[in-house]
Amino acid sequence: MTVRIRVIPCLDVRDGRVVKGVTARAQGRLADLESRMAEMQRIHRGLKALIDACPGRGPLKTCPILAALTAEERS
Repeated sequence: MTVRIRVIPCLDVRDGRVVKGVTARAQGRLADLESRMAEMQRIHRGLKALIDACPGRGPLKTCPILAALTAEERS
């Protein structure tokens, strides 16, 4: 996942006028960022649960991390 951060122009420096819709654009970017953050938090919780469930020893077939990755590849 690529995170993109750009400065939203607030002024049209060519003639000094305020750019219309800056607030709406900023709110749209904020909503997008919040959505991405929620997705990353969901991934974080899932990965943490897999790590916590892993015994750290034994045969590979008992590893919940590998089982989840294998199941994901089949879907």
